[in-house]
Amino acid sequence: MEAINGLAVACDVSMQRGLAGKDPIRLIPRLSRQGRIAISDHGPIEGKPLVIFHTSTGGRAQSPAMLNSLRTAGYGAIVIERPGYGLTDMCEARDIWQSAALDVVEVLAELDLHDIAILARGGARPALATAAALGRVCRGGVLIGQDTPAHLDRSLAGVLGQTKAWMFANPKVIAGLAKLLSNQYQHASH
Repeated sequence: MEAINGLAVACDVSMQRGLAGKDPIRLIPRLSRQGRIAISDHGPIEGKPLVIFHTSTGGRAQSPAMLNSLRTAGYGAIVIERPGYGLTDMCEARDIWQSAALDVVEVLAELDLHDIAILARGGARPALATAAALGRVCRGGVLIGQDTPAHLDRSLAGVLGQTKAWMFANPKVIAGLAKLLSNQYQHASH
């Protein structure tokens, strides 16, 4: 963990809560499982804690204008990368949403935060699982721009849309790729 923290410092990111920096990253060891959780704590420390959930295709990086607006409004924005995203380690779990919720619970314990709100920019399922896991610790939240369920999303515009179109048109290739990846995962885990 020290080597990774050293790398973060060398890359000119802030390692302390609430200080301005290009990416105020912090790596928190998981308490109940193997691995680490990457967060960006944009502060200020005295701000009302707001946990931001990133999009399905994004990570810790958030709009600087949005973060500044949140600070001005008195919020301390904390972005927690979900398992398998960015610098957050993947973890073996039957329920990935509960795993993401447990990461948030552990981060809040590490930061000694007991009263938060949620802002989900995509990622409704982990945000809702987290709100349920937190109970009264979560005083509310906002879901913005949620992902359309795959079976309802027929948009084929842009890079993601074209990728979907290719996948829909080539199910045998996708099945073969899934089998190959599954075999490699099984081989690597033994």
